Amino acid sequence: MLQSALWLAERCAHRIERRLFLRLPARLRLEIDVDAGEATEGVSTTQAWLALGQDGELLAASRSAQRLLGLPQQFTRLDFEALFGERFDGWRGRWHGAASGAPLVVHNGIRLRATAMSGTPAVTPTAWRSSATFSNSPPIRSAPCFGDARIEIDFARAQRAFHADLPVLITGETGCGKEVAARALHTSGPRTEGPLVTLNCAAIPSELLAAELFGHVEGAYTGARRGGAEGKIEAANGGTLFLDEIGDTSLHLQAALLRVLDAREVIRLGENKARPVDLCLVCATHHDLHLAVKHGRFREDLLYRIAGYQLHLLPLRERSNFDAILDTLLAQAGETPSRVSSELRLVLRSAQWPGNVRQLAHALRRALALAGPDVKLTAEDFETVRGRSSPQCAPPSAHDLMRKAQFRAISDALQVCGGNVSEAARLLGIGRATLYRKLAERRAEPPA
Repeated sequence: MLQSALWLAERCAHRIERRLFLRLPARLRLEIDVDAGEATEGVSTTQAWLALGQDGELLAASRSAQRLLGLPQQFTRLDFEALFGERFDGWRGRWHGAASGAPLVVHNGIRLRATAMSGTPAVTPTAWRSSATFSNSPPIRSAPCFGDARIEIDFARAQRAFHADLPVLITGETGCGKEVAARALHTSGPRTEGPLVTLNCAAIPSELLAAELFGHVEGAYTGARRGGAEGKIEAANGGTLFLDEIGDTSLHLQAALLRVLDAREVIRLGENKARPVDLCLVCATHHDLHLAVKHGRFREDLLYRIAGYQLHLLPLRERSNFDAILDTLLAQAGETPSRVSSELRLVLRSAQWPGNVRQLAHALRRALALAGPDVKLTAEDFETVRGRSSPQCAPPSAHDLMRKAQFRAISDALQVCGGNVSEAARLLGIGRATLYRKLAERRAEPPA
């Protein structure tokens, strides 16, 4: 009984430590482990984590990492180069783009694996001191990890436009992270101290949307609130207004919104008094607004007014670094990348994901709940993603589905790399010998 209680207490402590670790404003987080063939007596490396700053400075280390690396409880002026004998930028350049894992690092003659966890863009670490003791300070908001270099570059340009007080229009399929991007723009924008007010234009009936957006006075319409109420535009004064699904608004409302944006003032329903507003505007839609303009469903002058810069978020199936997104979602759930094997990653990477990152996040949460703690996930845990066969035929085994997904991913990688096996192996995140073995297995199979 006592051993069970101690085990449970230790497990809870590890989870709390990990949660606090993930809140740190780190540029890169690493999970380090002893490489195969090495051995470190008395050190459990399953909880060995490092948090690194913009220039590779060591911000924090878990207790297991301290024991593994021989660090004191309080440390200062330690960086990646001092720990592992190589420059952080050079190592990060070799790590960047890897599907899983990273080049080995060496500390005191011991070879270590360093697996990247969820990293966040540059954050100035001067607000807190380097220490192995985790604080209870609230999490610092940071830019999202989109997992694709093209989106990261485009988002950086959108940030510059937003800082210049230009409205930003975010487009993309449902579930690809439009609201996440909008919140990140506000956090990094010129009015970050002001409120972020959001309104989903598709979730409110059109006859009530105007009152919700512009506000109203008492008696303006049947059911109006006694004493009146301010609208979302007034509430966002001094901050950012995020209008989600703006493509679903009526032409009448579009005309009223255009006047607000031009005059920088709002008039509540039922009164004539104009109230000045000063805000940043971010809009989002999954519709093609240029096509909507052509068909007369959206005002062209409003489109040009809200699209000072257009940020397009790629769907998950087109993003180049699926594993980075998956590892970020795992970290947010308090789990390590090792919960998902390289074979399962191939299966997940080959899925279409019509719901994009939102669908992946919910599927992962479901899989973690079904598998239980510290158990490697399998393809069966993602049954809703793989789909169910019709009752007339026997469902394919998980092994067959995984092999088919592997071969499809290998075929796609070879086609992208022009038949170069080394490049295809690097793209897939597996060794060249492993890829040759998979190709041999494929040739040995009887034709379907």
